Amino acid sequence: MKQIFVIIVLFFLINLNVACAADSIQIEKSLKDPDAVVGGDVVVLLEFINPFREEIPLKVVDQNILGGNGIDIQCLEYTLPDLKQITIAYDPIKLTESGQFVLGSAQITYINPLTGLEEIVESNTLNVSVKASNVSGTQVKGITTIYQCGGVSMQSTSQSSQSTTSTQPEPEPEPDPESIENRIQNNQMNQDSGALKQQIGEQLQEQKKIDEAFQKNVVENPKLQKMHQDLLDSGYSVVDASFNPLTNDSGSFEFLYQNSSKWNATLKGRIENGTMKELMVLTDEEKQKIINLLQENKRFQEYHQQLSNQGFNLTPILFNQISSNHTEIIVPYLNRSGAEKKITADYIDGTIKNVFLEDENPEKGFGWLMFLVFLAGFIVFVFYKWFYKKPESIYTRDSLGGALRGSVDYLAEAHRMLSEARILFGEGREKDAYEKVSQAVRLYFSHSLNLGRELTSAELSLILEKEDADYSPGIFECLSLCSLVEFAKHKPQDADFKEIIDKAEKIIT
Repeated sequence: MKQIFVIIVLFFLINLNVACAADSIQIEKSLKDPDAVVGGDVVVLLEFINPFREEIPLKVVDQNILGGNGIDIQCLEYTLPDLKQITIAYDPIKLTESGQFVLGSAQITYINPLTGLEEIVESNTLNVSVKASNVSGTQVKGITTIYQCGGVSMQSTSQSSQSTTSTQPEPEPEPDPESIENRIQNNQMNQDSGALKQQIGEQLQEQKKIDEAFQKNVVENPKLQKMHQDLLDSGYSVVDASFNPLTNDSGSFEFLYQNSSKWNATLKGRIENGTMKELMVLTDEEKQKIINLLQENKRFQEYHQQLSNQGFNLTPILFNQISSNHTEIIVPYLNRSGAEKKITADYIDGTIKNVFLEDENPEKGFGWLMFLVFLAGFIVFVFYKWFYKKPESIYTRDSLGGALRGSVDYLAEAHRMLSEARILFGEGREKDAYEKVSQAVRLYFSHSLNLGRELTSAELSLILEKEDADYSPGIFECLSLCSLVEFAKHKPQDADFKEIIDKAEKIIT
């Protein structure tokens, strides 16, 4: 009986070990092509076997260095898909030295979904034989260090160079035919080249100091820290960040967050001379709230039904956050022939306002048609100015003064929009920059003329034609060019944008 009991216990333990092994992720390291030669590349593969058949978040630690060249993964978050078996490949490693090398085991850490416990699994080690070749020249070595865990994303590469020698016999050097004068001249050129390299190096060091100082100013700001902590408390974590410094205490920045449900949030702002001028947060939850309010708006419902009846289909909604309490909403529509229309609205202090239907590109040649309309308006304006007596303006200086003394500081807001336009243009977002300039001009006239509503460019042009001649034709040129860029009918240049910004500044001032 004792022998039978011992056999049963051993059988149970053996099957338990097999079951536990089957319920753990397995990992194996290999090479895509085992034939490794100096001057070529080698690709390291990791093969995973997932017995759980569900997505498993992993943390990978791995080091693959061959002769001073390779990848050092200190921590990398990766989600294993719900497949039984999958193989991933690292970036190719350039081979610069011959010899025998050993790649250490890769280590993964994960939570076992069956037990709820953290498990650590290691792969095999890998022996790599790199053969010599007759390739000669200077090979660049570099070890790329990667850390992408816990919301921190860092990657850096340390590089060095090495001269490799060809196995073929080198030809005998020929006598130097250069004269003494040529040698002196070449020596001077080498000195100039060295001075240029030193100057570039100093400029790079200075830029690095500016970047570091600006980032320090951003992350140490109390308002930003509070908003950051609020997002962390709401279950978000930082996944990316970008900084665009103009000086060490001025520039723009943006942080991207994500929670466990894959919902995103952005925290962005602008610093001038060390003072936080703008700080805004927009989450996917807030966007959904805005969409729900917009869908309840009667005017939006009418426009949406009108476009649907015309064969237009809704495309993804765009959000342009102008300030902490003002978000512009752009709802694009597209039909089968490629024509586009859009509904625009503003979300201000928790309320949907200024819902309009705008045509964006209904047919080919629309940009030229718009340009001709503005040109015709300008000709009418000049003709009216020279051949007819100007009627008294319907807007007096008192009305302008009243607008200036109103509760809305529209001048400051318009100048802020122009500053934002400069930043957008510097980031390569030309269309957004020109749209922001047009918005600033329209905002200025909407308030200065006491119209009580937002104007389109066409509406503003018609109103100004009836106004005093003090309004420069530069306004029409400014609005026309902004519209052409916005509808992708004109490729903007740096000089064009500077000219438009200058005109807008003079108009608003």
